[in-house]
Amino acid sequence: MPGDIIQGYITNGGIAPNIIHAYSAGLFCTRALTKGRLAILDAKVQKCFEAGAQATGATLKLTPLMAYDDLAPNFVLGKICREAFNKLGGDILPPELDIIKGASQASTDQGNVGYAMPSISLGFRIDCEEGNHNPKVGGFPYFSKCYL
Repeated sequence: MPGDIIQGYITNGGIAPNIIHAYSAGLFCTRALTKGRLAILDAKVQKCFEAGAQATGATLKLTPLMAYDDLAPNFVLGKICREAFNKLGGDILPPELDIIKGASQASTDQGNVGYAMPSISLGFRIDCEEGNHNPKVGGFPYFSKCYL
């Protein structure tokens, strides 16, 4: 689906390319736009790992490491921060133009915090003379689950 990401790399691929290795390992992450979509994607990726193990006769061990929940922003806190920032000369969009999706491609535990207590994740662009570390075009907030 658009917005789904599967990332990974091999952390132990054996010692030589011409032998069958007794052990291999990798670190893989699934990422999606929502917690619900992540659960669906994660189940599909796990089935791929299981199929590979079954096809080769290998033993599969998945170790969940961590997961990030989707953002649950508090709009009251957002309004307060918007008003304060704009009084200082900022230019945050009016509430009817709030963009939750499209804010960041970074993984963040802010969603986990937002489910536990009222919170917001503030972000803004800082321009500089020799380029712009923060791109002017936003991405998507991704929520991920990683395995070892």
